[in-house]
Amino acid sequence: MAQSRTAAPDKPSTLYIVDDDEAVRAAITLLAYSMGWSAQPYASAPEFLEKFHGSDNDCLIVDLRMPGMNGIELLEELGKRGMRIPTVMITAQRDDKLVGRARSAGASIVLSKPFRNQSLIEHIQRAISTRHGV
Repeated sequence: MAQSRTAAPDKPSTLYIVDDDEAVRAAITLLAYSMGWSAQPYASAPEFLEKFHGSDNDCLIVDLRMPGMNGIELLEELGKRGMRIPTVMITAQRDDKLVGRARSAGASIVLSKPFRNQSLIEHIQRAISTRHGV
């Protein structure tokens, strides 16, 4: 991973948003900015993998179901590269088998769409805090 940037344990250095739905990416990006967080949206997992360098305080919001590489496959690929990032996976179609696989791949939580902004914020903060042992 790239060098670590300093951030509060419950505040991401950068919130990476990977979702094929432009409206979802835009909404979460605006939410991040409203919280004073840096955000980087990506339309696909391969695009994210191409550009991600990471730090200890980053957080990933990723859609479970996307064309091509899905959210679970993205986390599995990060794992193969020796990269772990606190992750909140989001999905419109909850499937218990996939939820279990997502958690095994490293997702802190799988959050069903639609979700409340405050719920997403709390899960982001929890994912980051857990990473730091807070």
